[in-house]
Amino acid sequence: MANVIYKIINIQNQKFYVGSAVDFDARRNRHLNALRKGDHHCAHLQAAWRKYGAGSFIFVVVQEVPAGQDLLEAENVWLHAHAGEGYCYNTARDAKAPMRNPSPETRAKMRAAMIGRFAGERHYRYGKTVSDDVRKKIGDSQRGKPKAPRTISAEGMEKIRAAAAAGHYSSFAGRQHTEETKKRLGEGIVVLPSGQRFDTITEMRAALGVSITSVHRALKSNKPIAHGPHAGRSIQYQDPTREQERLRQAALTVREPKKTGRPAGQANASQVKAVCAMPENVVYPSVAAYIRASGRSRKKVYEVLNGTRVEEGWTLTYVSC
Repeated sequence: MANVIYKIINIQNQKFYVGSAVDFDARRNRHLNALRKGDHHCAHLQAAWRKYGAGSFIFVVVQEVPAGQDLLEAENVWLHAHAGEGYCYNTARDAKAPMRNPSPETRAKMRAAMIGRFAGERHYRYGKTVSDDVRKKIGDSQRGKPKAPRTISAEGMEKIRAAAAAGHYSSFAGRQHTEETKKRLGEGIVVLPSGQRFDTITEMRAALGVSITSVHRALKSNKPIAHGPHAGRSIQYQDPTREQERLRQAALTVREPKKTGRPAGQANASQVKAVCAMPENVVYPSVAAYIRASGRSRKKVYEVLNGTRVEEGWTLTYVSC
């Protein structure tokens, strides 16, 4: 058969797909094979095939194209008239389809047209925040899933090293430590509850493998590390003068009194007793001050003080002030 224009017609609703072929029988067989396997290039036609079944479609030759005439131009007449309409399964309006394999010049134009198109206020998430519940759901859905290994080429590594050497990755670039910070950096570090002592943060990190982020967070918050292999450890400066001053300020901090059912002004006697924490040998003005500084649970602290619980690496005793 000569060059032809054909239709694949859905006899249930009269929708159709239009195409051209040099060998109509071979082209029809390729369509049928793809549709039966479920991987036809026309998603609209494939979906209709699944819905209505093979018996609802027929192949019909609608035009014979004489030899020497441009077959694709003849197909374009049909596409320009019908593609994109509700009754036509075709979406492309050009049989020659230059966008299926664009030239380098066309690719450059496409890239230039897309740069910044969805940036800033034009981005669909601009000005929106993700709630804590959604963040938790995202984290739970991804946690524990294996991730593909990250590979960086040798050229990429050279660029990263050059950028790091230039200070592009340093948040401290152009800044200087204050005199107070320099003094603190020279102080020793004590790790609780083990009581291990180190001259510098670097020495402590090398020995225990604690990340610098965890160290800074623990020193700044005066709370134990919450997660990871070092969970429960507290990291503090060794300077006893500064530590005692910090505890004194914590004890003087005004807090809203809890409703205990006792008359106003009557305090719990155990809360105003001073306690000594070992092995660091630090005296806390009250049990409450120790709980705030150490981050340990109230129940555990009182069990240790009352002798009903023994903890490895630390203990507490009441002392007279």
